Amino acid sequence: MEEMNCQRRSTKATRQKLDVFQKKHRVEVRLSDYDLDVLDATCEKLHMTRSQVLRGGIHDLKNVTVTEVKNIHNTSLEALASECRVLGIHVNQIAKSLNTRQVNYKYMDNDEFLSTFQAVKCVPEIVNKISELITKVEEARKDFVIDVDAEVDKGIDNYLYGQRTVSDRYLEVNDYGDD
Repeated sequence: MEEMNCQRRSTKATRQKLDVFQKKHRVEVRLSDYDLDVLDATCEKLHMTRSQVLRGGIHDLKNVTVTEVKNIHNTSLEALASECRVLGIHVNQIAKSLNTRQVNYKYMDNDEFLSTFQAVKCVPEIVNKISELITKVEEARKDFVIDVDAEVDKGIDNYLYGQRTVSDRYLEVNDYGDD
């Protein structure tokens, strides 16, 4: 009877999966609360475990082809940045001239006093200009971020909620089951 059990018993080689499908490696991923909630919602929607969803995402990346690398230039932001640089240079020059002279108003002639007074008088104007530029930059950044975020969100939504490239059949064929 024992001989018969030995014959029925499969060998180790036939029981084990191919090396390609063995899960020998472990990866630790740190996620924010929001990212974890999105992952859990995706898992629930697809009736899959976290590992299955993440593995499926890796296999989706195999099919991704980069056709064009886009360099995003916002000329208005570049112009604002150059204006800020120029204003910063002016402020530094004023500060340097005031610091190096060790200004003593009692012993200053009229020309020096007028030039120093003009420099100090410019400072509030420069500060106002800088605050205007900061406001413009913040508005431009909001518009820019909204445009980029909309494209990213659309791509994520397509992956998570519909137009997925990894089908359930693909997962079944490759036996990406629970850990």
